[in-house]
Amino acid sequence: MDIDIIKLEDKIEDLLSKVPSAKSVTEYKYLVISLRTLNALYNDLTGNYYKVSTLGNHFYNKYIDSESKKLFNTRINICFSDSDFNSKLAYRLLKIYYDTDFLDYMASYSEEELRLKDFIDIVYSFASSYDEKFYKIAHEMITDEKISVKNDSRCSTLNTIYDGDNYILISGPFKIESAGSLIHELGHVYCHRMLDNRSKSQLYNDELSFYEFYSEFVEMLFYDYVRENNIKRRDALFSENAMLASLEYYLVDLYDAYELRNLSINEDTLDIVSDAYEYSYGIVLAMYMANRYYEDKKDVITRCNEFMFMQGLNDSTKELNTLGITKDELLNGHALEKRLVRHNGDMKNIFLR
Repeated sequence: MDIDIIKLEDKIEDLLSKVPSAKSVTEYKYLVISLRTLNALYNDLTGNYYKVSTLGNHFYNKYIDSESKKLFNTRINICFSDSDFNSKLAYRLLKIYYDTDFLDYMASYSEEELRLKDFIDIVYSFASSYDEKFYKIAHEMITDEKISVKNDSRCSTLNTIYDGDNYILISGPFKIESAGSLIHELGHVYCHRMLDNRSKSQLYNDELSFYEFYSEFVEMLFYDYVRENNIKRRDALFSENAMLASLEYYLVDLYDAYELRNLSINEDTLDIVSDAYEYSYGIVLAMYMANRYYEDKKDVITRCNEFMFMQGLNDSTKELNTLGITKDELLNGHALEKRLVRHNGDMKNIFLR
C-alpha cells in the first residue's frame, strides 16, 4: 500500500505545464495550492522537494505570503468567536471526565499487528456496512495507489483543489488504530468530494468550522463496529481509549484558550487553539451523532451529507442545527458521559479477567 512516486512526479509536471496558460486568477490560485500540496506530499514520501527552487520562488511567495494575514484573522475569528461558551463547554465536559474516573491506559498496551490483507479486509468490511459511496471511495483510494503507510508518519489527507484528486498518509504498522486513522482520513476525502469549489477553497485556508467532525464520526463508528463484531475487540477498546484521552487533552486547551481571547496571538499559539477547537467539537459532535446513528442510520447519514454541503455557508449554530444538535445538548454532556461509562466498564472487564 504505497503511493506511486513516478505517477506523482508526472502529476506535478502536468500541473506545472498548466501554470503559464492559467486563464484566471482563480485557476492560477488553485494550481498554486495544488502544487504546494503535491510538493509537500513528495517531500513526505522521499525526503526531498520536487523542483524546490521553481516551486519555492514562483509559487509560495507570490500567493501564500499575500494570503497569510487574511487566513490568520479568519482562523482567529473561528476559534474565538464564542469563547465564553467554549470555556463553559470545556469545563462541563472535563468535570464529566473527573466524575467518571476516566483512565488513559495506552502506555500499558501494544496492539497486535495485522497482515496487509486482513487490514484492508477490515477497512472494506466497515466501509461497506456504513455507506456504498464510502466503500467506493475506500476501494478507489487503495486500488489506485493513493495511500501510503509509513512508520512514524503523520496522518493526513492531501487534496488537490485544481482537479479534486486525493492522497492519504497514515502511520504504520498495520494495526486497528492505524485502520481507524485510515477511516478518519477517508472521511476527509468523502467530505472533500461533497464540497463545491467555493467551500474547497475555504477548506484549504482553514476557514471551515467543525472540519474534523465527520472524520471523527466515522472513526468512532469504526471502533464500535470492530468491537461489536468481535473482530479485534481488545484493540478497538484501546484505540477508543486513545481517542477519549485526546479529547480530554484538547478540552484542557480549549478551556485555557478563554484566557487568550484578548491577547495578541502568534501562529504557534493559534495552531494549538485551532486544534483544540476543531478536535474538541469534532469528537463531541461525533459522539452525539454516533448515538443517533444506531437509532436511525439513514437520517444521520442524510444530515451529515447536508452538513458537508453547507460548510462555510452559515455560522456554527446553523451548522449544528443541520445535524439536529443544540448548544444546550452539547453543554449537558450526556453523549460523552454515556460513552465514558460504557468504555470504563469495558476496560475494567479486560483488566479484571
